Amino acid sequence: MSLQDDIKIIGKIFQKHQTNFRFQAVAELINSDEMQVRWLKSPLKDRYKEDKNIMTLNLILQGFTHRRIGHFCGISHQAVVGRLRKAVSMIKARYPGLDIWEKPIGEEFMNVTLAVEGTFAASHALVGYRGPCGNLHGHTWRVSVRISGCPDPLDGILVDFHYIKKMMKDILPDHRHLNDIKGLKVPTAENISVWLYNQFALDIIEYSREIGRDLQLVSVTVWESPEASATYTGD
Repeated sequence: MSLQDDIKIIGKIFQKHQTNFRFQAVAELINSDEMQVRWLKSPLKDRYKEDKNIMTLNLILQGFTHRRIGHFCGISHQAVVGRLRKAVSMIKARYPGLDIWEKPIGEEFMNVTLAVEGTFAASHALVGYRGPCGNLHGHTWRVSVRISGCPDPLDGILVDFHYIKKMMKDILPDHRHLNDIKGLKVPTAENISVWLYNQFALDIIEYSREIGRDLQLVSVTVWESPEASATYTGD
């Protein structure tokens, strides 16, 4: 199906079930001089930032042209089309039970698993361990995060690799003493994999809601050396 076909179908749903959609645009919005002036102010921009794609689709459904919307939002025709594609993808993800989406054969239930790796340097001491590792020492730890789900039917992307890398940078305890971290008083590779899994799970759930897609954190693997690792799957 083409983008125009998708929009026509959504238009029919829009007319029947307007209250079910996340953001409702009205004709007066785009014609309001006051609104056009206030659009450039940060509070209003922040208010609409999350829903800009849905808003663009709603304006199209209200009968506004690509050019008029582009002029109002200060974006190009190509950017308007990009927003429409994202909006269609978001709505398909939010209303998966509707049997109106004609997906190509092989893509309807295509599930893939992505793996993203990162490293961090940190010290630890194994509590109660009789041996050299019971003393303070450090490693360059390697971490692999595996995420599964169905890719976006329009762009074929499950999740942005850059977002996961940024998430890893924010979560991995680089240049820290692991024994001092709450929940890691016994920082073995096994316990570190569990702790990291729980940290990533919270962000994955939030990101999944944000993009309207069902993402599953499959596992987190931690290597303390190239030959030794521990994996936690949430079980």
